[in-house]
Amino acid sequence: MLLRATVNSPFGRKVRVTAEYLGLSHRIERVDADFRDPDDALRRDNPLGKMPVLFSEEGIPLYDSRVIVDYLDSLAGWTLCPATGEARWRVLQTQALADGIMDAGVSMVMENVLRPEQMRFADWLDFQRGKMERGIDTIAALAERSCTVDHGSIATACMLEWAEFRQLIDWRSRQPALADWLDQFNQLVPAFKNSAPQ
Repeated sequence: MLLRATVNSPFGRKVRVTAEYLGLSHRIERVDADFRDPDDALRRDNPLGKMPVLFSEEGIPLYDSRVIVDYLDSLAGWTLCPATGEARWRVLQTQALADGIMDAGVSMVMENVLRPEQMRFADWLDFQRGKMERGIDTIAALAERSCTVDHGSIATACMLEWAEFRQLIDWRSRQPALADWLDQFNQLVPAFKNSAPQ
């Protein structure tokens, strides 16, 4: 399988952590992608020009990260999300929330990286930061239940470290209990430590 994503993409990291946790990383080759380059194969592989893209064993380009981790979970026998019931919806809800927080953060990064400073839209940045703050407060309440390894917790851990790496929000002072949760997650998932943003 072929994974197109940068090493610092939080969504790409989510896929890499999932693959390693499931024992599938040896079957995946990661190739850098550049969404800003119109000649990069990323736009051909995903018409939205977003990463990650995983070419499945059948040669199908899969996107976005939620679809990819579900595909990987299917290869490993469905261990990262309950099949039915309330537990399933909680895992998927947590994953969607963590992904949404990362989306807001990516929007902030793009505003700061792609626009000249004098053209940056402060209200837009505040709007995205508000999403991150509300999302992290909600994630903290969900994380209090327990630290298990599933699609939601993997997405949450990737989101927290990426937000810190990009210096988008000081979630440690906002929700200090999340630091303990992340330490527990690190103990459960060594693959997470090995994939930190650079």
